[in-house]
Amino acid sequence: MDAGSNGIVVLFIAALLYLLPTLFAAARGNSNTLAIFALNLLLGWTVLGWVLALVWSLTAVAKPPRPDRRKMRPCPQCAETILADARKCKHCGSVV
Repeated sequence: MDAGSNGIVVLFIAALLYLLPTLFAAARGNSNTLAIFALNLLLGWTVLGWVLALVWSLTAVAKPPRPDRRKMRPCPQCAETILADARKCKHCGSVV
Protein backbone atom coordinates (compact mmCIF):
# COMPACT_ATOMS: atom_id res chain seq x y z
CA MET A 1 0.00 0.00 0.00
CA ASP A 2 1.22 3.46 -0.78
CA ALA A 3 0.74 6.57 1.34
CA GLY A 4 -2.35 7.68 -0.62
CA SER A 5 -4.30 4.51 -0.04
CA ASN A 6 -3.30 4.49 3.64
CA GLY A 7 -4.74 7.97 3.98
CA ILE A 8 -8.02 6.89 2.38
CA VAL A 9 -8.32 3.92 4.76
CA VAL A 10 -7.62 6.13 7.78
CA LEU A 11 -10.16 8.71 6.55
CA PHE A 12 -12.81 5.98 6.06
CA ILE A 13 -12.24 4.57 9.56
CA ALA A 14 -12.37 8.07 11.07
CA ALA A 15 -15.67 8.78 9.28
CA LEU A 16 -17.15 5.51 10.59
CA LEU A 17 -16.10 6.34 14.14
CA TYR A 18 -17.46 9.88 13.81
CA LEU A 19 -20.85 8.60 12.57
CA LEU A 20 -21.01 5.70 15.04
CA PRO A 21 -23.96 7.20 16.98
CA THR A 22 -25.96 7.54 13.75
CA LEU A 23 -25.11 3.98 12.73
CA PHE A 24 -26.21 2.67 16.15
CA ALA A 25 -29.49 4.61 15.96
CA ALA A 26 -30.24 3.30 12.47
CA ALA A 27 -29.38 -0.28 13.40
CA ARG A 28 -31.62 -0.15 16.49
CA GLY A 29 -34.54 1.35 14.56
CA ASN A 30 -34.57 4.48 16.69
CA SER A 31 -37.38 6.81 15.61
CA ASN A 32 -35.09 9.80 16.21
CA THR A 33 -32.37 8.64 13.82
CA LEU A 34 -32.56 11.78 11.66
CA ALA A 35 -32.27 14.08 14.70
CA ILE A 36 -29.38 12.01 16.05
CA PHE A 37 -27.70 12.28 12.65
CA ALA A 38 -28.12 16.08 12.69
CA LEU A 39 -26.66 16.33 16.21
CA ASN A 40 -23.86 13.97 15.27
CA LEU A 41 -23.03 15.85 12.07
CA LEU A 42 -23.28 19.39 13.43
CA LEU A 43 -21.97 19.01 16.98
CA GLY A 44 -20.11 15.72 16.85
CA TRP A 45 -16.82 17.53 16.41
CA THR A 46 -17.22 18.71 20.00
CA VAL A 47 -16.64 15.66 22.11
CA LEU A 48 -19.71 16.50 24.19
CA GLY A 49 -21.95 16.55 21.08
CA TRP A 50 -20.61 13.16 19.98
CA VAL A 51 -21.14 11.64 23.44
CA LEU A 52 -24.69 13.06 23.62
CA ALA A 53 -25.51 11.61 20.20
CA LEU A 54 -24.06 8.25 21.24
CA VAL A 55 -26.05 8.13 24.50
CA TRP A 56 -29.24 9.21 22.67
CA SER A 57 -28.75 6.51 20.05
CA LEU A 58 -28.34 3.81 22.70
CA THR A 59 -31.35 4.75 24.80
CA ALA A 60 -34.35 2.46 24.70
CA VAL A 61 -37.04 3.39 22.26
CA ALA A 62 -40.49 2.98 23.77
CA LYS A 63 -42.74 1.35 21.20
CA PRO A 64 -46.49 1.44 21.69
CA PRO A 65 -47.86 -1.90 22.80
CA ARG A 66 -49.43 -3.94 20.01
CA PRO A 67 -52.89 -5.32 20.60
CA ASP A 68 -53.13 -9.02 21.24
CA ARG A 69 -53.95 -10.78 17.96
CA ARG A 70 -56.37 -13.09 19.77
CA LYS A 71 -58.48 -10.05 20.67
CA MET A 72 -58.80 -8.97 17.04
CA ARG A 73 -61.35 -9.76 14.35
CA PRO A 74 -62.07 -8.64 10.79
CA CYS A 75 -64.57 -5.86 10.14
CA PRO A 76 -67.67 -7.33 8.42
CA GLN A 77 -67.83 -4.34 6.04
CA CYS A 78 -64.23 -3.73 4.93
CA ALA A 79 -62.43 -6.84 6.25
CA GLU A 80 -59.73 -4.76 7.99
CA THR A 81 -58.55 -6.05 11.36
CA ILE A 82 -60.19 -4.35 14.35
CA LEU A 83 -60.41 -5.04 18.07
CA ALA A 84 -62.93 -7.71 19.00
CA ASP A 85 -64.67 -5.30 21.40
CA ALA A 86 -64.88 -2.46 18.86
CA ARG A 87 -68.30 -0.94 18.20
CA LYS A 88 -67.17 1.09 15.19
CA CYS A 89 -64.55 0.23 12.57
CA LYS A 90 -61.60 2.65 12.65
CA HIS A 91 -60.97 2.04 8.95
CA CYS A 92 -64.35 2.40 7.26
CA GLY A 93 -66.40 3.95 10.08
CA SER A 94 -69.19 1.36 9.95
CA VAL A 95 -70.92 0.29 13.14
CA VAL A 96 -70.15 -3.35 13.88
